[in-house]
Amino acid sequence: MLRNQHTYTLVVKVVVVVVIVVEVVLVVEVVVVVVVEVVVVVVVEVVVVVVVVVVVVVVVVVVVIVVVVVVVVVVVLLVVVVVVVVVVVVVVVVVVVVVVAVVVVVVVVVVVVVVVVVVVVAVVVVVVMLKAMAKDSGFLKHKRITNHSWATSNAHGKYQANRWISKRVIERKRFYS
Repeated sequence: MLRNQHTYTLVVKVVVVVVIVVEVVLVVEVVVVVVVEVVVVVVVEVVVVVVVVVVVVVVVVVVVIVVVVVVVVVVVLLVVVVVVVVVVVVVVVVVVVVVVAVVVVVVVVVVVVVVVVVVVVAVVVVVVMLKAMAKDSGFLKHKRITNHSWATSNAHGKYQANRWISKRVIERKRFYS
């Protein structure tokens, strides 16, 4: 009788140890998945910001080059007009200076508007992507569950965590199959 009871006690202890090991493995797996997802989100965010900065710099450089070319062409045209017709020079210079000033003002306004729009769009895109990635990762959902006041009881918290782990495992199996 004692031998059977000892065997039963030993089996129960082994089962308890196995269950604890499985729970620890599942929790470690969830932590690793969440950390990997957060790292991927940060890398994607950095890449998007770098791409947006490069695009903005390229646009600004192109606009500056175009403005310089336009100014050079206008100056050359002014010199030719001065050499060809001295009498018409005064009128042409006044008209060209006014036109150049208006063009420069318009170009500056357009450049400022384009830069502002690009920056606003980039910020909106980054924010939307971060929200979408955080929502898709399930990280925010899990965080929200653990922040509820009813999650303070240990049993219910374990139930919610195991439910979340099971959901992640099923989603991963679906994704890889």
